[in-house]
Amino acid sequence: MNIAVVDDDISTAQKIRTILSRFADTKGFQTDIRSFQSGEEFLSSFEPNAFNIIFMDIYMDKISGIETAKTIRESDNNCLIIFLTTSLEHMPDAFSCHAFDYVVKPIDNERIFKVMTDALEIFPDLSKYVEFISKRKKINLLLSEIVSVASSGHYLHIQDKKHNEYSVRMTLSEFIELIKNDVRFLNVNKGVLVNMDYIKNIEGNNCILTDNRKFPIKVRECALIEQMWLDYNFKQIHLGQNQRPRK
Repeated sequence: MNIAVVDDDISTAQKIRTILSRFADTKGFQTDIRSFQSGEEFLSSFEPNAFNIIFMDIYMDKISGIETAKTIRESDNNCLIIFLTTSLEHMPDAFSCHAFDYVVKPIDNERIFKVMTDALEIFPDLSKYVEFISKRKKINLLLSEIVSVASSGHYLHIQDKKHNEYSVRMTLSEFIELIKNDVRFLNVNKGVLVNMDYIKNIEGNNCILTDNRKFPIKVRECALIEQMWLDYNFKQIHLGQNQRPRK
């Protein structure tokens, strides 16, 4: 799970990091936690879908947490935003950004554990991963982080959301069996699977991903493939609307 902590109070950010690490240990999953001391610092390196959860302080110099969250929502509706504050007065603004939760300082162990337990209900895919060998190294990669899979000869080229590419001696049918026909993956052309969470648009006979790579679509199935992507998006939006803020 990739988590960002955006807070200009270094001691608070460190306390949250410690609690999150303790929580991850008790639940048995790995976390990558990054800290940012301002909204500007966070936005300067922000990429859509880079974080599962963002803990966001509301009261910060220059760009507030609310303003930062609004910018995030322009390109990323998947991450959970959890606001941190000393006052409840900004709660309406916070939830207008589709906040998942609202934690009042001072931060305590029990409150963070509760909000993270609720968050895990939204991310059941954290336990879904593939294991393969690439360049003599064993790789465990979450399905949610795989952007595309393309076959070439006897190898697959798997690219993840961090732009890492893995060359794996495996057929596409073997990979499909490995992921157990996960609904996120769409076969757009012979030897090419894409994760629909990373499709930015379908234009003409091309599937355009969020990293701006393009894959040609089977000409005869272009309309069907586009409809499958639209149906998937509709279901994801519907699920997102049913994610009620936790209190």
